[in-house]
Amino acid sequence: MFTLPPPTDGDAQITAEGTCDENPVVCHDTVEEFRALCWAIYAQPTEIVAQLDHETANVPRMILVLAMAHKYELGNMQEWVFDALQRIADVGNLLPCCKSWSNVQKLLNWLLNIKGRDKTRQLSAFISALEIAEQCGSDLRTFHGQAYYSHLKATGKFDLSPRNDSASTGIGSIFSFVADEPPPDLGESRRLRLYHGFWSLTQLRHRLDTAPPLDDNTQCNEHVTICQAGWTKWWKDFLYAVQKKKRIGDPGTLLLELQKRILVEPICSSPAAGEGSVAQVPCQAQIKTQVCAMKKQFDDTLADHFMIPVD
Repeated sequence: MFTLPPPTDGDAQITAEGTCDENPVVCHDTVEEFRALCWAIYAQPTEIVAQLDHETANVPRMILVLAMAHKYELGNMQEWVFDALQRIADVGNLLPCCKSWSNVQKLLNWLLNIKGRDKTRQLSAFISALEIAEQCGSDLRTFHGQAYYSHLKATGKFDLSPRNDSASTGIGSIFSFVADEPPPDLGESRRLRLYHGFWSLTQLRHRLDTAPPLDDNTQCNEHVTICQAGWTKWWKDFLYAVQKKKRIGDPGTLLLELQKRILVEPICSSPAAGEGSVAQVPCQAQIKTQVCAMKKQFDDTLADHFMIPVD
């Protein structure tokens, strides 16, 4: 999982992230998240047993472990944490043990993403998340948007997005979504938010079929020519590589994959006529920064797609 693919002959001149100590792979995990993962890997048996009792369990740390285990597909660790949290929840002490709303947000967000769970339980968790977010108002606005978004992902709504490029407006997706009407338990206002969010995110996904314009860089004399051309080609190759079998209809998933790829796959200029070598574009670092900012902006503005009030 943590092994990088070996460079090809054409990449001999390219220093990819992770190939040396001076150019490490950036995982974008916080110190607290990484510390929690290390604790889970090296925990003593007595520490593990302590997590089964609400009086001794460190629930905030366990929530971080759960998120990291899910991110890096550590199945056994994920199941262990979930079982431990479920035991604590059975005695009615989970919410106080979370210690903060941000931890409740992370836990509910993960629960909404569980695959293969009973649909009734899934809907119940979704409605509970909405009720908590609506009661807390702007304090949980980010989580409010995440709840709607996670529901769309968990129910496979983004798979309705048409592959035909001529359907650029996503009308077919909306018709399919409305035909598969959400449960009446949601209520009119929540249903409208869900529809609007799906429509808005579908439009965003269609815009990502074209490489986003690069930010200006007045210090680079080759920005408009070499850098832009290299970026456009890289984006086209990226879309082809990640969608060989199936189109990715979820813009968040596409941006997450983009963020991972941009850190290990350099953006190169096209070789000049008669030359077989390639080189990284001058604006390599700036493009990586811009891509990471795109993912952060998506996360920060997710609630806007669902028309979540600011106040």
